[in-house]
Amino acid sequence: MFCKVGVAALKENTFGVDASNFEKLMKNNKFCFLSGILALALMGCAAPIPVSGNTRAGDTLKSDVSRQLAMEARLYTKCERIDSVTTEVLKTNAVGSGKTPASLKYGSVEERWTVALCGQRVPFQVTLTPDGEGGTYFLTSREKQ
Repeated sequence: MFCKVGVAALKENTFGVDASNFEKLMKNNKFCFLSGILALALMGCAAPIPVSGNTRAGDTLKSDVSRQLAMEARLYTKCERIDSVTTEVLKTNAVGSGKTPASLKYGSVEERWTVALCGQRVPFQVTLTPDGEGGTYFLTSREKQ
């Protein structure tokens, strides 16, 4: 069922593939296509990362930021096992005091998120900025240790 849905999405030109070339593309790239579908399915099954501490992020944003930071921390440490993420609010930037147009208009919050994995702690600076439409931009950068 899942593969049929993925194939239907491709046939409907989801990725900009011309429908007339679809069959040729599928024959030449069947292994890559199936590997991609499997990877997407497994990503959806990943266990949530435990996040604790003080943050202004709601549940969805917490999940999005922690997944991003977990991926970055894995690259830095070559470790796959994420133990936890701890958060702390560092600074609240009032409206008119930010570095981007959105933060000037809506304000922003600077936080430290620390990823614990394989006995190591990797700290990141995270800036949360409202987009004015109910969403939030986030910017991450690794802190120097």
